Amino acid sequence: MKVKSYIFKHLLICSIAFFLAQIPIHLCATSLKDNTPNDATVIDLNKIYVDNLSSSSDIDYFKFQLQTPGNIIVTLGHETIMASTSTYWRAYLYTENNFNSSLHYISLEGSSRSTSFQEGLPTGTYYIKISDYTYNSDNYYLKVDFEPSDNYEKSPNDSVSDATEINLNNEYIEPAHKFKTACWATKYRIK
Repeated sequence: MKVKSYIFKHLLICSIAFFLAQIPIHLCATSLKDNTPNDATVIDLNKIYVDNLSSSSDIDYFKFQLQTPGNIIVTLGHETIMASTSTYWRAYLYTENNFNSSLHYISLEGSSRSTSFQEGLPTGTYYIKISDYTYNSDNYYLKVDFEPSDNYEKSPNDSVSDATEINLNNEYIEPAHKFKTACWATKYRIK
């Protein structure tokens, strides 16, 4: 009986270790070093990063590059499920040249495990800023998934000069959040 129990426990531990090994998780060192875009933590796409805000004035910046145009999905989450509906974290997406106006942002409540948004982007350097709304010292996780494609709405495109070029007879995907906000501001230029 002890042998079966030992084998079961060993198999369970190996199964859990194998499962966790399939999910690349990167722990970020919490410090004040990443409080500005110049000190942003460089991240790889399609990987999970775990960090926390060390104080109510702490801000974390993450930086990533797109070598080809495509669609990103930014996911912000945490492991602790709280009964509170207070918003604890916010994630903002910025271009390299404009930190005055975010392309998109999301808020994560304590009672939600995660939230995400998608955005079509051209090649370039982008930043994600994580800040608090109501301070919480728990860990959060951030993941930026990427799918290369030319058939996504590309931001910014709120003016005729920034309009997303599209080809006839191709399907284009516009992020779902646009339907809840000012989708009339989206501009397309037919090629």
